[in-house]
Amino acid sequence: MALSVTEFLDSSGGLLISLLVLLAVEVASRSGQVHLAAAAAAIPTGLPLALLIVASKSKNAEVLVDFSDAVLRGTCSTLIFALAMAFAARKHWTVPQMLLISYAAWFAAARPSVVEGLALSSCRSLRKIVDRQSRWRPRELQFEQMEEEQRRSAARVTELLQPGFGNQLPNLQHLEGSVFSLLLRARQHSFPADQSKGAASPDVAGVAGIAGVAPALEAVDGIGARLQVLHLVDLYAADLLGLLPSGTEGAMSSSAPSCPKLQKLFLLNLPSAHPGLTAKVICKFLPQAPELKELQLDFQYFDPALWDLEALEALIARVQAEPSKVSKLILDWCRLGDAGVKCVCTALARHVRANAGVKELSLAHCELKDLSHVCEMLETPQLALTSLDLSANSFGDDEGVKLAKSLPFSSIKELRLRDSQVSERMPVKTKWTQSSALWLSGALSKLGGSQADRAIVVSLGMSGVGVHQRRSQVLRQETMRRRVIFGQLRAETEKDPNQVVKLLCSKFSQLIDRVAQAEDAFETASKRADQMRQKVQESADRHQATTSQMQSSLRTQLAEAEAAQLRLKEARANADFAAGEVLRAKEAAHSLNEDCERLSSQCREEQRTLEETSSRMQQEEQSSATCERERQRLRAELEALVQKLAVQEEELAADYQRDRQRRGDTRQLELRVQDAGRQRVSAEKRLQSVQEELGTTQKQVLHFKERLELATQKLQLGHEELQELLRSQEEAQQEKLRVQEEDELKSSQHGHFRALKKNTC
Repeated sequence: MALSVTEFLDSSGGLLISLLVLLAVEVASRSGQVHLAAAAAAIPTGLPLALLIVASKSKNAEVLVDFSDAVLRGTCSTLIFALAMAFAARKHWTVPQMLLISYAAWFAAARPSVVEGLALSSCRSLRKIVDRQSRWRPRELQFEQMEEEQRRSAARVTELLQPGFGNQLPNLQHLEGSVFSLLLRARQHSFPADQSKGAASPDVAGVAGIAGVAPALEAVDGIGARLQVLHLVDLYAADLLGLLPSGTEGAMSSSAPSCPKLQKLFLLNLPSAHPGLTAKVICKFLPQAPELKELQLDFQYFDPALWDLEALEALIARVQAEPSKVSKLILDWCRLGDAGVKCVCTALARHVRANAGVKELSLAHCELKDLSHVCEMLETPQLALTSLDLSANSFGDDEGVKLAKSLPFSSIKELRLRDSQVSERMPVKTKWTQSSALWLSGALSKLGGSQADRAIVVSLGMSGVGVHQRRSQVLRQETMRRRVIFGQLRAETEKDPNQVVKLLCSKFSQLIDRVAQAEDAFETASKRADQMRQKVQESADRHQATTSQMQSSLRTQLAEAEAAQLRLKEARANADFAAGEVLRAKEAAHSLNEDCERLSSQCREEQRTLEETSSRMQQEEQSSATCERERQRLRAELEALVQKLAVQEEELAADYQRDRQRRGDTRQLELRVQDAGRQRVSAEKRLQSVQEELGTTQKQVLHFKERLELATQKLQLGHEELQELLRSQEEAQQEKLRVQEEDELKSSQHGHFRALKKNTC
């Protein structure tokens, strides 16, 4: 039984303080629980004194002190509270069990701070400290804005919370809030830079770059040695090193774990820069918490493409594989995207363990559009996953159909599709399968008793319509009753306080009777639930056996299909190789045709030059004929020739120059003929090499033989043209010889003319 008195404290104290003390004493006598709250008000001076009175009346009362929205104003309230806690701790009273304190109270102007005073007082009953500042509100104090004295003070508070430092707060098990991230960062920052090389990652560059390092504190057992629940907000991954004894990454390699009792780890609002490095640091930290059962990660907004998929897959593999005991993995707001979800599903399916591993998985707000990898994971045999949350993602009915087909092959008992666009019916392997919001509204009245323990929770849309356990409805009704009681209490406070006490006592007696009745009903419901669980387990085992058989046959068929696909790939590769060889043969034939065309063009040019040379030689023959006629006329008219001898000598000199020019032209023609011969030899060599290549290609590709024969015929034609060119060259050589003979004849005639001239003279 728990009594929560809130919204009744103000700065005046007075009558309400006395009334609160009386009510607390009454509840403490019944071994209940007192919840003292100072909502949005200053903590009155009389509150710690009232706390001492409650503790002195009963040692079995569990007192929860909630200062989450209050403000410590003045040194008097803080000192009285610290002295009260110290006195209660020395008397070994159970004051308090949990402390909820605001973010601003950690570094208030008054000294000492509340937690530092508690740590120095060795309060043995304090188990839980919570900083309830919202993660969406701006931080009133940031590490980068703290002065060096404040950092040393924060590191000192962290050291005081360690079990080996004077054995303060021996029963502290739960730390929650953004302020503890700051304290861990301050402790990790207090170690020398040479010992914290592992923390020099981009996600803590803002912390490592601050000037001034506090003196190193003496390392004792880490603060995580006794923690069971750690709920941190605004944490950098390297801040986890503050939980280790030495505060460095080297301590992670030690044999003894630094957090042997840690069962729940919540890391919210992680930095958006370098999420892969954050995943690597968390993966290295997990062996330090061998008893961890629940892990939740939450990042600030960033592009899903920034994920380091290898680091993400390594983290999920570490969570799923042995010796990990993590059964609940929450990845809400991690911006995984389709690629990141594929890595998560692949790692979970690859490291599957029978009846072990992750049983509850949440992928809400992960920008998921494709569920094919999720469906493949669900169809994995012996996967222990029983709860899946795919809320607030972007997939529609098409992906919902895939999910509905995969659910019967899985062990899913709880599916959440809140804020989604799916209207498809979701079948599961139990008989209480629900799918849509309209069908679920009628199923609420049918579930009751032990069936509520096995109900499938499927939430759709913003309204959160779904099948839930009836115990939540009972709790809501009880909350409404409490509100009515407190409303009556507030109305009667102005009239008579004694009537308020009587009313509360009567309500508490009625509440005790109701609790007893509820316990009896719960025992009967538990028995029925056990019976139903046994039946469901038997049916699940049978279904698992049939599923394994079907999946084994499916795997064999898949193996055969893969083998056939490999054979098909080999055949396609051979065909591609043959096509490549044919293509190369075509290219070689094309290059050969180009060479033949180039040679034919060269032959045509040489033929034109020979024709020009022959025309010139004909002209020379005509000139020689005229000379012959002139010589005959000279013989007939010797006297006229003697007179015109000088003119004839000049003409002979001109003819001699023309002869020299003709000889030069003849030499150039010979050089061209020699070049043509060399080109013919190179062409023959190329032709021979091409013929060899065509022969090898003809052996490999038979069906292209006809095209190669055509190419061979074209080569023969080119060879014939080359032979014609050779014949023309031979004719040119003969013509050259004839011209030389004529030159010799002319020279002999010229010598004869000179002899006649001498004789005449």
